[in-house]
Amino acid sequence: MTHTGRSYHRSLTLFGLGFGVVSFALHYFVDPLHDYAWYALSLFIIFYVLAWVSGSLALRLLDKEDGQAFIRFVMAVAGFKMLLAIVLLVGFDRIFHPPDKWYGATLGLTYLAFTIFETRAMMQLGRDDRLA
Repeated sequence: MTHTGRSYHRSLTLFGLGFGVVSFALHYFVDPLHDYAWYALSLFIIFYVLAWVSGSLALRLLDKEDGQAFIRFVMAVAGFKMLLAIVLLVGFDRIFHPPDKWYGATLGLTYLAFTIFETRAMMQLGRDDRLA
């Protein structure tokens, strides 16, 4: 594993734990938020590990001469993630019929936080690869 890989996994672990602590703290203020927060947190951590692995592979496979190829890849991953979040939101509503709509707020908050984290990490990955 490269230095960048170790750094990313350490950052993801710290960010995930920090976000989990914040989600747990919010449980005391907004009770229904807690139940859905852990599902959303777990799902997004798994998704971002897969996104980083695919980003690492994409850097090796994409044309090095085309500086925009990796940016297009990152945008495609972000678009796929957005579609996945919408499908999960609608699917969860249709399958489990939750008694309140807090699950949408939980998913949206988790989506926003991890999107910011992922974009920063993927851009760092692309920048580190160009410097190597």
